[in-house]
Amino acid sequence: SVHHQLASLLEASRLYAANKSVKSMFIHIHSSLIEVIVAGERKLIFANSFPYKGTEDGIYFVMMVCDQLSLNPEMVEVLVSGEIEKEGAFFKQLHRYIRHISFSERIKAASFTYGFDEIPSHFYHAAFSHILCEL
Repeated sequence: SVHHQLASLLEASRLYAANKSVKSMFIHIHSSLIEVIVAGERKLIFANSFPYKGTEDGIYFVMMVCDQLSLNPEMVEVLVSGEIEKEGAFFKQLHRYIRHISFSERIKAASFTYGFDEIPSHFYHAAFSHILCEL
């Protein structure tokens, strides 16, 4: 069957947030698109995609979501995935505003060959998460 990429990210965020009593934000970065999902208390609160041209645009959308949902940037847990480097401009700028950031891990429901060891675990998270839509 065919699934929209956002469907796999929604499923991954649902599984991650299932045992959390606080709201969590999930940010997936593409080269010109940022997807932001907020989940908590076993439910989806927000999901949207935003086109962006640079770091400032992406940070604006993340902070706008925090503001609109009354999420404290100092307290909210944020999980990032996609085309983002820990030493890159986007992560450094995001970390200036958001304190609790971690990178997504590979899907535990799948096994990966040694060739994937060279790729950061948060890269291609949306593609790997498609398996969750089939489970």
